[in-house]
Amino acid sequence: MSTPSHGPRAADSLEAIQKSVRLSPPALERLKGEGKGEPLEYIGALHAAGYDVDAIRVLSYWLPSRAAVWWTILCAWHGSGGNPPYAEDVALREAVHWTLEPTEEHCHKARDAATLARLRTSAGCAAKSACMAGFCGAHGDPLVGGKPLQVASVASAGVLLACGAAKRAGRGSSYAELLEIGLDVDRGKLPWGPQ
Repeated sequence: MSTPSHGPRAADSLEAIQKSVRLSPPALERLKGEGKGEPLEYIGALHAAGYDVDAIRVLSYWLPSRAAVWWTILCAWHGSGGNPPYAEDVALREAVHWTLEPTEEHCHKARDAATLARLRTSAGCAAKSACMAGFCGAHGDPLVGGKPLQVASVASAGVLLACGAAKRAGRGSSYAELLEIGLDVDRGKLPWGPQ
């Protein structure tokens, strides 16, 4: 369930997805075939056809900002095997703090941690997407000052980087596994706290 404090979606329709998300030619053809369908149906169709990278990109734009950040955190942790290097551990910790309590202070700390971890890592992307998502003035208030398109783009990169990191380390994570994590975040099966 999405609330104002979860932040906006970068794209809330198939039309917005077509305008915002860089997709492969076969995925674009499938999008034309979906017509007025729902984004989650389109994600499912992409997955069923084996276009998991495209499905990950679409899901990152469909999820509300806070959920997209959380998904990136989970994938970064998964990709590191639960043992990230120091800078990435700091980035993940600050991104988690922001996700649990998206205050201006946590937003700034996530930005600093993203600089330390760098955007070449999924953890760096998680922290960067957190700081770009904005902040809440008080618990339950809407996120303000966010950049949903940039959050989605960086979150998507973070998920894809997590899969690459896991494969390089010999932990056979697949794009399909990480996509399923994101879908579970959307379904409320992997919440970041009491919902």
